[in-house]
Amino acid sequence: MRVCEQCASRGALLASLAPAIERLRLNRWELIGLLPANEARLLDAVGARTTRLGRTRHNGRSVRAESQALRTQGARSASDARSARSSPQAGVCRHDPRYPARLAELECAPAALHIAAEQPGLLLDLLAHPVVAIVGSRESTYYARDTATALARDLAGAGMTVIGGLAEGIETAAQHGALGAGGKTIAVMASGPDVAYPIQSDRLHARVRERGAAVSELPFGFRPPQPWCFLARNRIIAALADAVIVVEAGASAGTLFTAELACRLGREVGVVPGRTSDSCARGSNALLRDGAQVVLDAQDALGLVGAGLTGPPRCVRSLGR
Repeated sequence: MRVCEQCASRGALLASLAPAIERLRLNRWELIGLLPANEARLLDAVGARTTRLGRTRHNGRSVRAESQALRTQGARSASDARSARSSPQAGVCRHDPRYPARLAELECAPAALHIAAEQPGLLLDLLAHPVVAIVGSRESTYYARDTATALARDLAGAGMTVIGGLAEGIETAAQHGALGAGGKTIAVMASGPDVAYPIQSDRLHARVRERGAAVSELPFGFRPPQPWCFLARNRIIAALADAVIVVEAGASAGTLFTAELACRLGREVGVVPGRTSDSCARGSNALLRDGAQVVLDAQDALGLVGAGLTGPPRCVRSLGR
């Protein structure tokens, strides 16, 4: 499984432009709208907006000069992509018939998924099983982390594939639970697929690569991820999952964006209730208020995934922008 040169070049371009994209200060929907842009449009948009936002700081540098600098980066990224093809780096791209059908449902689908795994082809097998995302905030309670571990353990034991972002807190707890049950798991990275981020997750990242797969739309070796990379990663988690379970999330957590995208894609959205007085659960409790399904245990979670496979989604009523 290899990524074609065109799609590898696209990933390398995003990596080279990552700091410039972050400086644009895009809201989440602007970002999602920018990601599928072709190379010329992406370079022009980033160059023009970077110059406009930083005109004083750059002492009046022209849009043309800024765009030319970014185009040079783009040419360099294409060269990097050609070099990368000589090394054993696996992936699947949109020109490959094996590209995940769920991912193709995204209007802003990534050009490719780069795969870090002992058996890269295992990713396709994992996606052939029901896939449940267990997500939540980094700042989380012990109760929530313990619940995430237990849910992932039981779901993996039942043959489900557990997916998450390997973020500290809820998502690392879920990955530990799935692996502890001898199950398989997918970690969607905001860095390159071979880069453990945060660094504290390096051992867990190695276990995921051994027993499942770490994937990213960004190329091997990319680090450190910019803040926008995490929002971009969340859309991949939402698309690959049959159901998304939010264990605990604050009012401004990026996890809420994952839930909203899942809803828009017709996926099931479930939530573990939190204490009403707990700020860590303010966002996830709001999802329950808006119609997400209650998940109290693994049986609820199994029912949620089963419903998503056999009938119309039971989703939140409204998740505004």
